[in-house]
Amino acid sequence: MSLIIGLKLSIIEKEKNELIIISKNAEINLLQQSKFASMGKMLSSITHQWKQPLMRINSILLAIDTNLEKSKKLDKYLDSIEHETDYMAKTIRTFSKYFHPHKEIKFINLYNILEEVLNMYKDQFEKKKIFVYINCDNKNIAIKGFEEEFKQVLLIIFDNALDSFTNDNIHKKEIICEIGKESGLSFISIENSGNNISDENLSQIFDPYFTTKINKKNEGLGLYIAKMIIEESMNKEIKVRNTKNGVKFCIRG
Repeated sequence: MSLIIGLKLSIIEKEKNELIIISKNAEINLLQQSKFASMGKMLSSITHQWKQPLMRINSILLAIDTNLEKSKKLDKYLDSIEHETDYMAKTIRTFSKYFHPHKEIKFINLYNILEEVLNMYKDQFEKKKIFVYINCDNKNIAIKGFEEEFKQVLLIIFDNALDSFTNDNIHKKEIICEIGKESGLSFISIENSGNNISDENLSQIFDPYFTTKINKKNEGLGLYIAKMIIEESMNKEIKVRNTKNGVKFCIRG
């Protein structure tokens, strides 16, 4: 009798171990599916993030064609093309490293990285008469994270600010950036004077493929990627809210 019970217990134990293996394999498959889905979304975002630089390159080439005889202007345009293509190369490198398990985490100087990103938009801001202000009492404030990914987030936010100024009824085009510390946490906020976002849209602003632009079905990935980088990759917080002046994004952590 005891031999039969022992045999049954042995069979039960074997079946239990087989179920554990099956469960683990299923879990691994789910994780892989989730990772591949995320990679798919990330690759789609590369196309989205490349759109603006390609449009700028087209504008630069048109300007080259118009001003071909002016060598100084030609040099400036060629430098701009090099800058834009370099940005595109860095974008794909950044996203390709997103899933790398050994990414280098470092302290990012918020003032320096903001200045670097703003310099990329200098010509656009001047052309569109957008005024940028930086409020920062301490230029040494830093945040821990991944530098290139963080830069991409700032680029996404500024691209959204540019989009908000396409409305002709906005006469005062301003972007106010603030860097500081609050409750021991470093933060950077970027506020644009574009139109407020409706409460309904505000609640969906970080959702994948959500966009307030008309006939732009394949867009709406930028802010989703920004949230994924800040909150999932860097374990920080990104929020957006309406203000009396426009719309403010804030990264804190």
